[in-house]
Amino acid sequence: MRQSHFHCSSANTEFQLRIYTIGAGRMTEFIEGWRTNIVASRERFGFKVVAAWTNIDIDEFVWVLSWDGLEGFVAADLAYYESPGRKSLQWDPVPFITADQLRILHQVPF
Repeated sequence: MRQSHFHCSSANTEFQLRIYTIGAGRMTEFIEGWRTNIVASRERFGFKVVAAWTNIDIDEFVWVLSWDGLEGFVAADLAYYESPGRKSLQWDPVPFITADQLRILHQVPF
């Protein structure tokens, strides 16, 4: 069986696809804040940032996170948002995001 590019480390690994619409003209500032603050914060908590993309034509920012734990992604995500580390961030992505779509994904071997 061929392994996909995003090979998960265990059967417990879950992924989340996050699709954000960013306010017009704010993508560069959003990416810098996301890269500097959110990536490090997520990784300190145990998430892995798998990849990120932009679709500049429609002000779209797309990224994928993974979580490998028995409690599952949703529980870990709730704990992350309640954590002192997340609450102490000086930068807030919410004012940049005009719409979002979040989807939990499970890897399909092929």
